[in-house]
Amino acid sequence: MKHFKHAELVETYHVSLRTVHNWIDSAKQGKVGLKLHKTDGRTYIADTEENAVILRQLAEKGKKFRNALYDKEIEPKPEFYSLYNKRQILDIITNLTVHREIPRQYNYFNGGAANWERFALHMWSRKQPISLKVRLSLSMPT
Repeated sequence: MKHFKHAELVETYHVSLRTVHNWIDSAKQGKVGLKLHKTDGRTYIADTEENAVILRQLAEKGKKFRNALYDKEIEPKPEFYSLYNKRQILDIITNLTVHREIPRQYNYFNGGAANWERFALHMWSRKQPISLKVRLSLSMPT
């Protein structure tokens, strides 16, 4: 029998993997009418039209329990558009959409590199051993 992969449900319905597992547990307990499929000792949600309708309802019902911060819309400051070019903005948007994070290389723009340098110099001047200091001292020629 054809079934949904857990990751597919996460992506399609914008829910967490834990939510998918909760749906399966609820179906096992008879709380929801999802048809399940077991293979190799694992339980999946069967890929049926009836299940698709139930899944849409469960996902919609779950939206009312989301934290307000989850669905909060934000807009960048005007400086954002002058700091990054169109390609970089598209890269940031893509990474926020896919990975929910901004690529690390953009941390060094607009004074970010100077902040990192101040932090690194502060860490270097500390008396306690730190991995950066040890790593740099091992890699430097004597």
